[in-house]
Amino acid sequence: MMDRFYVTAVDGRRAYFLAGPYSTKEEAEGAVDNVRDIACDHEQNSNAGRAHFMAYGVTRENSDRSRITPLGQVQRQTQGAAA
Repeated sequence: MMDRFYVTAVDGRRAYFLAGPYSTKEEAEGAVDNVRDIACDHEQNSNAGRAHFMAYGVTRENSDRSRITPLGQVQRQTQGAAA
């Protein structure tokens, strides 16, 4: 088994695995802001309404298999990067 890290959103009692897996916690933490931006963007996500009220962070899972997430491995958005 190996550790995998995911960007997750929590809405009440529900948790959503949005992006990942990442091989390090730091890599997943670096993607949180970008994942949140995508989740809250009404042009990219027709379900963005609730996304504004969710808590975003990183979840570690120790498993033989990785999860399939809606966003895959979103990369850290760097300042000054072309959109």
